Amino acid sequence: MEIKPGIKILKPVITQEECDTYSAAADAITAHNAAAAVGEALWSMDDQPEFYVVVEAGTKPDPADAPKPTPTLEERLATMENAQADADALNVDQAYRLTLLELGITE
Repeated sequence: MEIKPGIKILKPVITQEECDTYSAAADAITAHNAAAAVGEALWSMDDQPEFYVVVEAGTKPDPADAPKPTPTLEERLATMENAQADADALNVDQAYRLTLLELGITE
């Protein structure tokens, strides 16, 4: 039996032959989804009241489009420390420039 979208497996799955058919469909879906290239259709098993049916379930996404993971606490702390160091450097520079201006050393 060739497994492709539209194939139906009647319920209930009781006999060994029915279990083998269901298992073969699940394995075929897994193999198809693993081999699918970016943008190709993915398959899934839809649970209907009287049967299971193999259906197309979207397309394989590009891994580059995946959301970025949440930064760890250490990464967030490092970012905040770098921002604080930059702010401190700007404040020192501003105070230095004001002092030079008050002393009349700069224009």
